[in-house]
Amino acid sequence: SRRYSINVGTLPAPQLDAVVNSASYQAGAVAPGEILALFGLNLDGIRALINGVPAPILYTTPTQSSVIVPFASASRDSVDLILERAGLQSLPLRLRIAGAKPGIYTQNGSGQGAAAALNQNASLNTEVNPAAAGGVIVVYGTGLGELEGAVIDGTPAATAALARVFVERQLRATLDGE
Repeated sequence: SRRYSINVGTLPAPQLDAVVNSASYQAGAVAPGEILALFGLNLDGIRALINGVPAPILYTTPTQSSVIVPFASASRDSVDLILERAGLQSLPLRLRIAGAKPGIYTQNGSGQGAAAALNQNASLNTEVNPAAAGGVIVVYGTGLGELEGAVIDGTPAATAALARVFVERQLRATLDGE
């Protein structure tokens, strides 16, 4: 008869190498509600804990993941991010909390270049397909900070009314420097 052996090992702990704004790829302080891109090793199947509270995860791969900073972080100066996989935890990473850290998603996904924006007719806003004069565009971004109205961490966005950035922290956009 033949003998077979099965080696059962543990999965390696997640290793966090970089945390950046998922739109601009800028590192540094993070804002409540900001979508982060995490880079490292063994990130597939992780659970993200921010100050011990599970953070919503948008996706995971072995080397990249995306999580949302809980809005409850707004009352803090900093938070600790820990990744957990199969019961093993990464080293904690201290993240400073900022009121806002806006990032605009770009058409090429690099954080540089033309904004990922739609014209009023839902067509992609480009140099050859600009918005009509006086028209409306939709710009996709993250890191705007706290919003007016209650936003419950870990739940889908409300569909009845869009949340608005707090008036005292409204952002200003310029087109061609104007």
